[in-house]
Amino acid sequence: MNCFETISPALLISQLFGAVGIFISITIYAGKNRSNIITCKFISDIVWAVNYTLIGAYTGALLNVIAMARETVFYNRGKKKWASSRLWLYVFILLVLISPAIDLMKPGVFSIAPLFPAVGSTFAVLSFYCLNEKRMRLLGLIAQLLWLVYGFFPFNPTGIISCSLTIVSIIIGALRAHKDKTADADTVNIDQKGEKK
Repeated sequence: MNCFETISPALLISQLFGAVGIFISITIYAGKNRSNIITCKFISDIVWAVNYTLIGAYTGALLNVIAMARETVFYNRGKKKWASSRLWLYVFILLVLISPAIDLMKPGVFSIAPLFPAVGSTFAVLSFYCLNEKRMRLLGLIAQLLWLVYGFFPFNPTGIISCSLTIVSIIIGALRAHKDKTADADTVNIDQKGEKK
């Protein structure tokens, strides 16, 4: 028996979407500013919503749809009055916390798996609400770790790879931002010493 005979077309297509999602996901936190990070995250969420729907991981799919709404609002935070209300933060936290009900209410099936991405998405809501890129990356790291655990429950290879690479990307982005700030501080110090002479 060929191992590929057991792979359904939906699973194959989901993993193709996941492969695209991997590429997009590793670029999210490499963005230098909040707007770029949120735009990449929105595109990534479209791809992952399809991926999780095709493998039957409906909590994951729903959380990505909620995330697209979240990114739309948070992208406009500080730019548009309707998006600047703190109420949005609580609305999105509530939505992600009740989202596991879609899987938890299946008759005859109980698993704690849907709780991992829900809690992870709560950290993601806080992350994308932040205006500070450093805090945004730290909270995003926690979110990705919880989504990584979730990737093992429906066994979503591209989801696992994506979360792992996104974690690495967050760390690299944080190190690069720290290096840039250190270089800027050094430049300021050199300029100040030059002015004193």
